Amino acid sequence: MKWKTSEFRTLTEAVENFERQSIIKILRDSKSIRDGAQRMGITHTKLLHRINKYGITSEEWENR
Repeated sequence: MKWKTSEFRTLTEAVENFERQSIIKILRDSKSIRDGAQRMGITHTKLLHRINKYGITSEEWENR
């Protein structure tokens, strides 16, 4: 992932963008949400919370 530092106003925005993109990438490489959560070392519930937090849709990871 490459981006310019001027793309984000705060460190929080940069971290959230990185986490969002990382989740999408891991889900693309996983068999399921549960598999993705296991790869990330978090619970299935925690991953679902983050998917909802970042507004990630299944189309973003299912359309490879």
